[in-house]
Amino acid sequence: MRSLTVSLVLVVGVCVGSAGAFFATKPTTTNNKKAKVSPFTEEAIAIFDKNFPFGREPPKRNPFVDFGMPNQDFDGTRVKSKNPSKKRLTDITPEQAKKSFNELARLYGDDRALKMVKAQPICLAFDSTNFDPCLENWSNVFGLEAAQEMVVRNPGLLAVRPGEAAKATDSTMVFSYIVAITRPVGGLLLATLFLLLLTPVIESITGIQYGINH
Repeated sequence: MRSLTVSLVLVVGVCVGSAGAFFATKPTTTNNKKAKVSPFTEEAIAIFDKNFPFGREPPKRNPFVDFGMPNQDFDGTRVKSKNPSKKRLTDITPEQAKKSFNELARLYGDDRALKMVKAQPICLAFDSTNFDPCLENWSNVFGLEAAQEMVVRNPGLLAVRPGEAAKATDSTMVFSYIVAITRPVGGLLLATLFLLLLTPVIESITGIQYGINH
């Protein structure tokens, strides 16, 4: 009798356990989508704040910019805005900056995210909702690892929209190397190299050839 009771208990236990497993909530497959707080968050926010202090006064409008300009054109089209924007791109809150950095850390890793902020602190002011779809589009073109390294070299790419990211070409990858190499020497050399890259295009459009041999 006792053995029969034990057997019944075991059967019931197995059935209950199976039912619990059946009706239990299935684990989500989006663990990588969960919000993450990077250990480098405060350091990244401090870097941004040093370059673009939080709580700055809004920019003062230059009265000479619109001097002599009418409020509207002859056809009634308004020339001057009634409420000109007094907000800079970098006028964000610490919470927004933290959100952007932690999204970068989730997508690129803590070290890469901090490296990007050190290179271009303004990247924390870009629309963080574009970071994920842009990386996905770049990954479709170059592969995930190559896409991540490309953006680390040129964090300015974080400013583009997903539709633009989907149109990335080999030139996008090459330019990221140019940006990384010329960053220590400043923007002047970068602008010069960019002009040199565009020279063939300028020649084909204008018909004017540049160079010693022409």
